[in-house]
Amino acid sequence: MRRARSCRPEQPAVIAIARVTGRLETGGAGDGVRTRDIQLGKLTLYQLSYSRVVDLHNTGPGGLQAKATPRQPTSSVAEEKAALRLLLKRRRATWSPLHRSPASKALSRWVVGDPRFLAAAEVALFVGARDEIDTRDLLEHASTLGKLVWLPRILPNPPTGEPTLEWRRYEGPGALEAGRFGLAQPSGEAPIGDLERCDLVFVPGLAFSRSGHRLGMGVGYYDRALAPWLARAKPLRIGVVAAEFVDPAEGPIPCTSHDVRMQVLATDEGIVECRDELASDDPAGSTSPG
Repeated sequence: MRRARSCRPEQPAVIAIARVTGRLETGGAGDGVRTRDIQLGKLTLYQLSYSRVVDLHNTGPGGLQAKATPRQPTSSVAEEKAALRLLLKRRRATWSPLHRSPASKALSRWVVGDPRFLAAAEVALFVGARDEIDTRDLLEHASTLGKLVWLPRILPNPPTGEPTLEWRRYEGPGALEAGRFGLAQPSGEAPIGDLERCDLVFVPGLAFSRSGHRLGMGVGYYDRALAPWLARAKPLRIGVVAAEFVDPAEGPIPCTSHDVRMQVLATDEGIVECRDELASDDPAGSTSPG
């Protein structure tokens, strides 16, 4: 048994980005520095360690040299999220269709084999975009099983002035249109729904922790949309992600009190029941896809 990662780990990764070599240096407080290629415009240092930080020094053609320095003031959670988001987006962008397609189909099989999905009358899904998990199989299965399926639509002019989501009925792939960021969504003419009536809501994310913390794209759509239902038993909040982005190697998921936690994760390697305390090395609560 091992303890699940917390919001404020003792020795998370230290990330530094430097223009001088066009490379990214990452390392933990107790291990060596690993190097990954990256292209960015200026030197930025995000301190993600609460015990020590790494200084980068230009050593000429040989690149950068890292050394430990005394503890510095910690960066904000927003900066931590931005740094981790950058790493994860770059790694996820390397996914080829040959990788994404089987992972998406495997995830769909796990979900369709879960009794909670089979019993659900109404579900809120999303259309996977770009290098996200492809949810077309899930949409097809849900429709074939006679479920009412609702998809998010970005409100162009929300009353609050903050970007937010509404939920419209899924009426087939031919009824979708391109929304903000090129995301496929129902038209404004599709019947409007209410998450309160949904049994399950599937939520995309760059990465999740086994305790249910989520790193999204930084806009806050889902945090705002799901906030009113946090204290209610339904809809059940299910994070959708490839297993390699659960507790990612790049670092733990930074979190705040207003972040919406997932109750379950759906991955290509199984269903993970999220919990705060102890978690086993293997996904908890995995069931066979049949």
